[in-house]
Amino acid sequence: MKIALIIFPLHPSHGCILQTYALYYTLKKKGHDVTIVNRQWAAPSLLGYLKRIGKNMYLRLFHGYKGAIFYEGAYPKSNMVELNAFIEKYLKADTITVYNERALKELSHIHFDAYIVGSDQTWRPKYVPNIYNYYLNFIPSGNKVKRISYAASFGTEDWEYNQIQEDICRKLISKFSAISVREDSGIKICRDYFYVNAQLVVDPTLLLTLEEYKDLVNYTSVGSDNSLSCYLLDRTINKVDVIEYVSRAKGLIPVYVNTETENSFAELSKQIAPSIETWIGGFIRAEFVVTDSFHAMLFSILFNKPFIVIGNRKRGITRFVSFLNSIGLEERLVSDISDITLELINKTVDWEFVNNQISSQRRKSINFLMDALK
Repeated sequence: MKIALIIFPLHPSHGCILQTYALYYTLKKKGHDVTIVNRQWAAPSLLGYLKRIGKNMYLRLFHGYKGAIFYEGAYPKSNMVELNAFIEKYLKADTITVYNERALKELSHIHFDAYIVGSDQTWRPKYVPNIYNYYLNFIPSGNKVKRISYAASFGTEDWEYNQIQEDICRKLISKFSAISVREDSGIKICRDYFYVNAQLVVDPTLLLTLEEYKDLVNYTSVGSDNSLSCYLLDRTINKVDVIEYVSRAKGLIPVYVNTETENSFAELSKQIAPSIETWIGGFIRAEFVVTDSFHAMLFSILFNKPFIVIGNRKRGITRFVSFLNSIGLEERLVSDISDITLELINKTVDWEFVNNQISSQRRKSINFLMDALK
């Protein structure tokens, strides 16, 4: 089938890029012709552009801001320098980047058999450029094409839509032929607010196996073995304290897998996100992982590395709870250092049980996707 995959905007996030790759690759393996639709934030008006430059200059002069002065969109393009190699090699040839709804509507001139709304927090209004686009509002009403969601996430169990958004999205989702979400709370949200049934599936990154990810990595360039791999999206004193505690308890040297990509007050060179190869390699070679990232948690589990994940409530904690509960590792989600004990750090994980659970969920999720496309 010819499929349009509507994804969360590509940005300097390893999880975002890898979940796009995993879903795209899974569909391609099944013989489908896939076009990735990268719905990016539109450039601001000239007045908005000038205001942003002025604000950045003010922050640079008086508040220690070290990011880009000239506005480059939703994120500084320089942050993507090392990530672009992966995108160029594996995704770019089949990717269309669009910046507005008019461009999305032009996709209807291409005969797609199905549109799939990809994963991550695509159904969280404050996280995407236009929430209606992720309910496929741009498809002409008379078009009988298949509309499918795969592992779409609201990001939180709280209802964040206003009344207008709720009413419009309820009408749009009623046209979907198959609906799946990433968290069990999403099933309840779909039922209570949209009056539709949804199925629980795994994040796309788990559709691929450990061996498939290892094939992407050059082992000679991904750092040293037996490290304490640390991946923090929001680096705080509390989280650094957790890392130091685990480091002492395990006798491991902390190695930060990521840079300060999201810290606009860090030096520009420190904001460059590391390559996908370096990121994956950090988990393959680690003895233990500490993170506050959902996707870093998933890769720790996929590679059978004991871990501690620090709840990231600002970014949405429901996804952590939902998945960890499904594989019996909920105790490894902590809020701060007071939740951590030596017993927890040294507790052995039954990886055979975990791997079996993931394999079962992977099969069910792939079956959902293939059945939806029939």
